[in-house]
Amino acid sequence: GDGAGGDGAGGDVREGGRWGGVGCGCLGGSLGCVLTLGASPAVTELLSTAAATEHFTVLVAEGRCDGSGHTTAAALAGVAPVVMIEPGAAARCMPFVQLVLCAAHAVGEDGGAICDIGALTLAHVAAAHRGPV
Repeated sequence: GDGAGGDGAGGDVREGGRWGGVGCGCLGGSLGCVLTLGASPAVTELLSTAAATEHFTVLVAEGRCDGSGHTTAAALAGVAPVVMIEPGAAARCMPFVQLVLCAAHAVGEDGGAICDIGALTLAHVAAAHRGPV
């Protein structure tokens, strides 16, 4: 492997190969691909717990310039295959994503959420691809 969750072979992401210079085995496992944004202890714990019984690849989009997404990737590296992607690549990967997880810093009584920058864009792209957020 190439250490990035893929098989290191060329080809399209749909083939479990490489796209954008990183590997992505998105078709393997019972959950396929899960996309998350930045770092969140709650999301990391949820994915770690789920990895005990499910098989999936985690795509981590860097949510902030402080490198918080790398924290999530490092925490999940021993639990599930992890691929770091640029936030702009999230839309390209979305057809292969079965679930998008974004943590909320706060949730209002009207259901509105305060999230990291980029979470609303991911939600719109997921909705366009009919994926659950």
